[in-house]
Amino acid sequence: MILFYSTDDPIVPFSDFEIYKTIFPHANAYTFTDQAHFNELEFPQIIAEIKKRYK
Repeated sequence: MILFYSTDDPIVPFSDFEIYKTIFPHANAYTFTDQAHFNELEFPQIIAEIKKRYK
């Protein structure tokens, strides 16, 4: 499992991310500071993570 979160997300509070990290301790968790709610056309970080695991 991979968790991505941005500290400036206006929809999901950072405390939710902390809860998910506790529930899923083996997940790879990544924090960003400038991605808001990830409403983008491209998300190269997630593509890179998927490629690392499914070569």
